[in-house]
Amino acid sequence: MSMSGYSRRNHNILGNSDQKDQNGQSYPTLSYANGPGARAPVINESTGQCQLTNPTTEEEFGNATYHYPALVPLVDETHGGDDVMVFARGPWSHLFTGSYEQNFIPIAMGFASRVGPNSKAATESSGWSMHQQSVPVITLTVMISVMYNWLH
Repeated sequence: MSMSGYSRRNHNILGNSDQKDQNGQSYPTLSYANGPGARAPVINESTGQCQLTNPTTEEEFGNATYHYPALVPLVDETHGGDDVMVFARGPWSHLFTGSYEQNFIPIAMGFASRVGPNSKAATESSGWSMHQQSVPVITLTVMISVMYNWLH
């Protein structure tokens, strides 16, 4: 699946793009390289240009059986080689930094949530994060102790 054009912020990506193609026609923001949405091209007899056969109403886009446009006709759409972003926050979110293979994602999710074959491997907290939190506390305690002894 790809997002075509430069739609404005908060635009419904399930509908047509804000922009027009070089023939002045609107086109869907989302499209596929292959899949069930492939259509035979329609040639405009008077201009000789290929016409898009895309719906122009929001009702058509909202139809549960609507297939977004595709180039190559297939029964099912196949997975592309695009990069996927993963955002994580909270405990064990450090597992999702940098680049990694896609097969790592479910393993790390299971590890962090204690689900699946690695559920027993995750501990309540890592030693490194405990060490990072301890350094400021120890430093502050030592500073208060030194200042207290210096003032008395």
